[in-house]
Amino acid sequence: MTSSKTGVVLQINNSTELVLTKVSGEFVSGETLNVSAAPQATTTSITNKNSALTVSLHAQYKNLAADNYRADIAAVPGTGNVLGVHQYKGVKYAFRANAGDTAVDMYKSTAGGWTQVVFGYEVAFTAASVAPAEGGTLTQGGVTAVMRRLVIQSGALAGGTAAGRMIIDTIAGGNFAAGAFTGGMTGTCSGIQTAITLVKGGRFEFVNYNFTGSADTFRMYGCDGANRAFEFDGSYFVPIATGMTTDTPKFITAYRNKLFLAFRGSLQFSTTGNPYMWTPLTGANEIGVGDTITGILPVAGGSSTGALAVFSRHTTSILYGSAADDFTMVLI
Repeated sequence: MTSSKTGVVLQINNSTELVLTKVSGEFVSGETLNVSAAPQATTTSITNKNSALTVSLHAQYKNLAADNYRADIAAVPGTGNVLGVHQYKGVKYAFRANAGDTAVDMYKSTAGGWTQVVFGYEVAFTAASVAPAEGGTLTQGGVTAVMRRLVIQSGALAGGTAAGRMIIDTIAGGNFAAGAFTGGMTGTCSGIQTAITLVKGGRFEFVNYNFTGSADTFRMYGCDGANRAFEFDGSYFVPIATGMTTDTPKFITAYRNKLFLAFRGSLQFSTTGNPYMWTPLTGANEIGVGDTITGILPVAGGSSTGALAVFSRHTTSILYGSAADDFTMVLI
């Protein structure tokens, strides 16, 4: 085009009309059309968007454009099948086994293509009464790290009984060891930090949910049947420990401000408002379904309350209620 406008030709109709996509700017009548700097034709009209003569042609042209754009989308790096794709806060995330087929990686869609999400480390603690703010520094002797997420699984800081894990990164000075922290936290470190990794063998399910009244805590949750469930906020990946001996839930949803996970025939839910805490002392509990669960899904329950559909190999049930003391499972 003599005016430097560009477009990709999808189809030529009767040698007189071009169907274009990826048009930059507006074509005008009387301009020379060039292909690789060689003149090919002269325009006789301006560009007309979405101007197919019939609905059928419009659909055909849209499909041609989709095929053209699809070729621009790079495959998720790695090997084997893509194990899950999910959209959170307008960004797409995907999981796939790494190039060596030894573990599962998480990728984020960016303008430059798929970018791997780097997992951090987790370190366990007990008897904590003070903890650093997220983004604060954790210290033990000459070892330091940045604390990204405080995961209290039992007890409370106020009573000096808090126990759980911290998600950390930017580790310097060596490794943490069993013993007291010397800075940022009043509590006892349970041992060396461990890298967060995902093993192969699962297929992911996801749910987006906010367990608090703050807009900043709307997060993505997932599980795959081969690893612990997880929480992700766009930056930090937090494995969720339920206390199960084999902690590999296969199905996940959020209902009544609780995180629900399915382990074979066991339906379990977290403490209200806290997806990290899975102790009955704070309201978490388990419902035995008596059959292999194949899916869980919030549904409309009535004019004033929702319900949770629980699908299993041979039955379908509806869970009514809002907490452990009034949940009722009704076989339908």
